[in-house]
Amino acid sequence: MIHSLLYVSTQAFTPADADATIARIVTGSRRRNVRFGVTGALIATARRFAQVIEGPSDSIATLFASIRFDPSHRDVTVLLADTISERRFGEWSLAYHGLAPYLEHVVAPMVASRTVTERDGHRLISVMRYLAAEPIWASTVHTTAES
Repeated sequence: MIHSLLYVSTQAFTPADADATIARIVTGSRRRNVRFGVTGALIATARRFAQVIEGPSDSIATLFASIRFDPSHRDVTVLLADTISERRFGEWSLAYHGLAPYLEHVVAPMVASRTVTERDGHRLISVMRYLAAEPIWASTVHTTAES
């Protein structure tokens, strides 16, 4: 089985540092994800992150421990942690294409709320899958052959 974890967080850097900081995060995550057999997607709004990672349970646990202590963000909140039968982002070590400030209204309430439902988490994953299928994402992400 494949483990999946979806979290949201608040960025802990200034808007002036956003491009460089996010580029560093994405580049490092893509390399690390390939090494750990992990796939997933990242959304960065003007102030928040939403990320789903999927792969072997030990890899997910190791990566999430690193994510929780990364000083680039705070208020890390797990929305979903479950087991899935097949990868939803199997073609991408990390699907990501630039800032998505238009999704702030989707991600922000999930960071602040203690009443986020499983359904909310699945909706966010659906948005991520939709974006990952867009040609602009497909042309800019690194792929993995491992499932």
